[in-house]
Amino acid sequence: MDTNVFFKQLKMEFTRALCSFRSLALILLFAFLLPMGDLSYFCDVLQMPEVFSVWRIINYNMIMDTFKVLIVIILCCIHTRSFCDDYSSHYIRSILCRVDINTYAQCKALSVLIVDIIAGLTGFWCAVGWLRCLVPLMPSDKSEITTGNADFIFSHPYLYLFLLGLEFSLITSACGSIGLLFSSIKPNGFVTIALSGLAFFILLSYTAKGTAFDVYSVMLLDPVITHGKNSSLPDIMWALLYPLSVVWICGIGFRKCLHRRLNYGNI
Repeated sequence: MDTNVFFKQLKMEFTRALCSFRSLALILLFAFLLPMGDLSYFCDVLQMPEVFSVWRIINYNMIMDTFKVLIVIILCCIHTRSFCDDYSSHYIRSILCRVDINTYAQCKALSVLIVDIIAGLTGFWCAVGWLRCLVPLMPSDKSEITTGNADFIFSHPYLYLFLLGLEFSLITSACGSIGLLFSSIKPNGFVTIALSGLAFFILLSYTAKGTAFDVYSVMLLDPVITHGKNSSLPDIMWALLYPLSVVWICGIGFRKCLHRRLNYGNI
């Protein structure tokens, strides 16, 4: 594989995904909706800001947010359906004149991962920023933090919030990768985005609760490996590797499906 060709193609994918007003609007919409999942709860925040904190609001909305599936769909709209656009416009034929099918598949899968991380973290920190104008960053008393990793959260609040935003972005990337895989089977943009949201809903609803595969616990960086008895590092590593493994498996499947399409002349 020619490294220069690979990075040029990857740069093109990033430019198409991020350098547009549409992408900026979707990121800002995500930043607005993230703390607004329960309007009655947010009204309480406005009325009694001294009782709340950024950590408490974000943590609550990660669990109770009625817009969470919509937020995943919004982030996936940025780049997940790009193969469908390439296919329907026949632009993929022009791309494959310059790069081979493996390079295209690898760049597409990697760009979905990185674009979702960039968009997710940008929107997440925009949400943290405007919430910080209303309430303190963390509770004044550590006893208010009831999760198993309270020491880590209270000692390293900015690192915890960064990891929380990164974890949500990675889970979104995993759902987007599932949508990308199915887009190689049925290149329809609406179906691709809908499947990404459906994948997130299924992961939240049907994964084994209280285990290392519980998406709610992983998303909140709860200690599903050490159960709060040891260092937070194993739990953080598992939280990062869990969605990345899904992205990797879907990327392999996407490449194989593209090879199958190419062999049958359906590109």
